[in-house]
Amino acid sequence: PGSSDHLVRLRGLPSSARDKEILDFFDRVGVVPVALSVVLDRRGEGSGEAFAEMASNDDVQKALGLSKESMGHRYVEVFRATRGEAADRLSGSGPPPPHHHHHHGGPAGD
Repeated sequence: PGSSDHLVRLRGLPSSARDKEILDFFDRVGVVPVALSVVLDRRGEGSGEAFAEMASNDDVQKALGLSKESMGHRYVEVFRATRGEAADRLSGSGPPPPHHHHHHGGPAGD
């Protein structure tokens, strides 16, 4: 279990980013996610996170290659994710898990 989850997590998205912006982002490497979910905060605004499911491990590798690319004036990090992780973040029930390594504004500043 785990290795078959072709999921990636995006972090650092502009709050206005929705499916279209994320699809455009992945299109830079010719990848089309089979499923896409933007994590919204309690006000219904983009939390800066999203999960995308890819068709294959090959697509996952290409998507991971986009990490640190910019979308708008933000730079986006792309990580491998598991289905359990996505379910936790997308369920919106209970407090979000504690954030480790949370630092604002990367080397690029904001």
